[in-house]
Amino acid sequence: MRDQADVFFTIGASHQVCEDYALSGRGPGGAFVVVSDGCSSAPQTDVGARLLTHAAAQRLRATSTLDVRSVVDRAAAVARHLSLPEGALDATLVAAWRTGARLEIAVAGDGVVVAMPRDAREEPVGWRIEDEDQAPGYPAYRGARLEAYCARFGRRWVSLSRGGREVRRWPQPIRSAEDLWLRWSLPLSAVGGLLVASDGLTSFRRDDEPIEAMAIAAELTAFRTTTGAFLQRRARRFLGRTCKAQGYEHHDDIALGALLPEAA
Repeated sequence: MRDQADVFFTIGASHQVCEDYALSGRGPGGAFVVVSDGCSSAPQTDVGARLLTHAAAQRLRATSTLDVRSVVDRAAAVARHLSLPEGALDATLVAAWRTGARLEIAVAGDGVVVAMPRDAREEPVGWRIEDEDQAPGYPAYRGARLEAYCARFGRRWVSLSRGGREVRRWPQPIRSAEDLWLRWSLPLSAVGGLLVASDGLTSFRRDDEPIEAMAIAAELTAFRTTTGAFLQRRARRFLGRTCKAQGYEHHDDIALGALLPEAA
């Protein structure tokens, strides 16, 4: 199976440490990508984002499922061993992986997912996941912290777009640990590739006006070649040349993962 997968992450202008992270790899079902975004107001979430990403990647290398509790427990065990403060694991997690003839997607917290059509005549489809009052429901929330979050916030918004135009937006309640994860799958026959991203993809601006995330995604997926570090090459070109030419600025960290599955 010749799935292609690559990741890229970089610091934003407003940060001193990059709190985003990403990994790609291959499991029994095919390739996978995982990205994470640490909470800027919590301590040492740059480390926490890496721990969660590695725990998820370890799971996906061994099996074609992503068990939430197992991922968080593994990351938390290392965090305790390192004496990290409470809140270090306050980070989002977005993963996509191949299982046979389908692409599985899981999002905890916020992020962006873009499905690139296999048929060039079709338009890309995007999902943007936002949490109420910009307060993501982190997968590490348990016990009293989860109860407090659900009582104060407890809702995410999902928007669906086609060709860069929003066609639907709906709320989803968060009442338990299981609700922290949003999951869905797509048929491989219709999808030529996936781009998953932290919410840094939505931080681009020009003349202090926001740039539509799908427009940025279209630039980032205009791959000239799909061998080797294809996403890294494209992202560096976009950030180094296109943004300068277009007057784009981004202030948040960005983590990206691209999965291009071989046709079944």
